[in-house]
Amino acid sequence: MISGGKEKAAQQAAELTASYARWRTGRLGQITDALEQELLVEMLRPIAGKTLLQVGCGDGALAVHLGQLGAAVTALDPNPTMLAAAQHGRRPRTFRCSWSRAR
Repeated sequence: MISGGKEKAAQQAAELTASYARWRTGRLGQITDALEQELLVEMLRPIAGKTLLQVGCGDGALAVHLGQLGAAVTALDPNPTMLAAAQHGRRPRTFRCSWSRAR
């Protein structure tokens, strides 16, 4: 029974990750992501060495980007399926990022 629940959660995480990936490949998604990243990087500069909290991390793409720029990122999301998608889709890592469920 427990493994069935894990399989279902893994399937949901994969579907959500795919949904986010489809959004990001569309023109509006590409523009939105680029603007978000550009504006945040500009506001937070310099990023290397900072400790950042992202609330509502979704699939973790922004947390990963900030981590790759040298920040230690704690990424929160209230949706356990999205959090699982963020954790599952972001390995191997060469940056500091921790994932936590917000309640």
